Amino acid sequence: MAPDSLAYVIYTSGSTGKLKGVMIEHASLLNYLVCCRENYRSSNDTRSGSFAHLSYTFDASLNAMFVPLINGKAVVIGSKDHLETFEDENFTKYAPYDFIKATPAHLELLGETLIETQKEWITRKLVLGGEALRLTYLKQFIQKGVDVDVINEYGPTEATVLILRNVFL
Repeated sequence: MAPDSLAYVIYTSGSTGKLKGVMIEHASLLNYLVCCRENYRSSNDTRSGSFAHLSYTFDASLNAMFVPLINGKAVVIGSKDHLETFEDENFTKYAPYDFIKATPAHLELLGETLIETQKEWITRKLVLGGEALRLTYLKQFIQKGVDVDVINEYGPTEATVLILRNVFL
């Protein structure tokens, strides 16, 4: 398969509000995954690569599924939906993770789970995307002193994914 062969088409309204299909080539996808592999590496020995809980049809799930696999690590597939995502028994059972991919809206749920279970060690890296990241989403992590790197990957579709790394906490 040639690098410029189509890997997938993702539909988005992006920042324009006008629906469009964006064609992602294999070379772009591979470039993104290799970049993620370098940026998501954990300095500690983790049991699992990631906890996959996002729909596989959502482009934000690509790194949660494939980056651990190209690193020879396991992907833990979540079985709970929406508000119960991080209440899945496998979430804490197979921790710690190299990273957890989530949307900013998931942060409240994730923060509650980490604080309630006192499991700050579940991950040291949060990879966020799918919507704009506001500082208010990180408020509980800051207030509770949770030590985590935040990697903001907002606006991925047209650029396959642009990684902007910011350490907030």
